[in-house]
Amino acid sequence: MIALRALIIEDGEDDFLLARDMLGEAISVRYRLDWEPQWHAGLEATQKRAYDIVLVDYRLGASNGLELVRQARVNGVTLPFILLTSEDSREIDQEVLQAGASDYLVKSQITAPLLDRAIRYAIERKRNEEQLLQLAQFDSLTGLANRAHFNSHLKDAIAQAKRSDIQGVLLLLDLDNLKKVNDSLGHPEGDSLLQDVASRLSACIRETDFVARLGGDEFAVIGSNIAGAESAVNIARNIGKIFETPFSLSDQNIHSRASIGISLFPADSDQPDDLLKNADMALYEAKNKSRGTYQFFDDAMNRRAQARQTMAVELRDAVLGDQLELNFQPKVSALNDAMVGVEALSRWAHPQRGMISPEAFIPTAETSGTIVLLGAWVLRTAC
Repeated sequence: MIALRALIIEDGEDDFLLARDMLGEAISVRYRLDWEPQWHAGLEATQKRAYDIVLVDYRLGASNGLELVRQARVNGVTLPFILLTSEDSREIDQEVLQAGASDYLVKSQITAPLLDRAIRYAIERKRNEEQLLQLAQFDSLTGLANRAHFNSHLKDAIAQAKRSDIQGVLLLLDLDNLKKVNDSLGHPEGDSLLQDVASRLSACIRETDFVARLGGDEFAVIGSNIAGAESAVNIARNIGKIFETPFSLSDQNIHSRASIGISLFPADSDQPDDLLKNADMALYEAKNKSRGTYQFFDDAMNRRAQARQTMAVELRDAVLGDQLELNFQPKVSALNDAMVGVEALSRWAHPQRGMISPEAFIPTAETSGTIVLLGAWVLRTAC
């Protein structure tokens, strides 16, 4: 038999006894009913979160049961509430829902089956709401906040930092070898790696910090009320330590690392999108500099990112507009000094900047996807 614990906040003992007797008639559910006749004591009791349902009298002496529900919601109480009232009107119906209660029952119409059914339905609705909230705000694989929840929290954290004149930090993490794990051990083991990283990440951050999985192998940490860059470094170093111990996957010890991009708020930006872009640029620098390290955002990164974007656009136009050249370098046999072939070397004759070395534009071609067009042009031209 299902056991449910209920709290009734009711200033009339007769009504409490009547509710107790009705719930005692339930066939499939065994109720444990606690009684609190006072408004403030009843509100305090809801904080214990030990109940499955709370029944509240609409009139508690000179106080109002609806106001108790409203205050409980303000205090973060998520329990389902049912209002018990002597009146039946459309106004009460609207008030109950606006206050955050699940339902209301007119005392003169209450029967044992009706009360039992209303309680079970209210509990079930609350569970369904929590499941929908979980799906909407949390990543199904790791249980961490998802991107939508992260965006909302980052916006609130920035606003709080500006109001309170404090500093915060955004750290973006990117795992260095998830693709290798997926390719060599399979995606289930890759998922296990992500789950282990999420667990270790949640355990290493401060209680006031916020961690999310943004998708794929990318995670984010929002640190609120930090002392400055030094505090951000401490958070980054603590995150780095979780990768010192190998991960056990398919009976193998797999070593993984994470590159970290760091952006401070509101110093670097007080706009969520810009702050995220800044941290992403810092992450790019960290991965190119030395994987497994952290890097702070600075304005020079923004200039370099804009230069890369400009080069990516110009390079595509260059491939399509015949600005590229091929130089052929002979390949000579060491046995008889005979030429046995040639190596085709691409060069970019930029109309404003002159000849650009492949060292400058090949990485841009690879990251922008233009490498496919470039490779096809080289093959066609050389042949």
